[in-house]
Amino acid sequence: MKRITSRTTEITIERRRSLVTRRTTKRRLSYCPICAREGEFVTPEEAAARASVTLRTIYRWLEDGKLHFIEQPGSELVICSESLA
Repeated sequence: MKRITSRTTEITIERRRSLVTRRTTKRRLSYCPICAREGEFVTPEEAAARASVTLRTIYRWLEDGKLHFIEQPGSELVICSESLA
């Protein structure tokens, strides 16, 4: 009489997500009228990476008034990094 054995193999896959940011431009220092002091300003993309949220969340926070921002000449929007904290 033949004996049949079955084997089960369990495979576990672990994934880790890493985000590396590098400063490719000079620091943008400007005066924030809401903080009433000079501070660093970042682009919406940089703000999203720093806060670990999506770009859409950053724009939602801007619309809700949760973040301080100014529009630079040439219509570039920059966000006060102090308001991200």
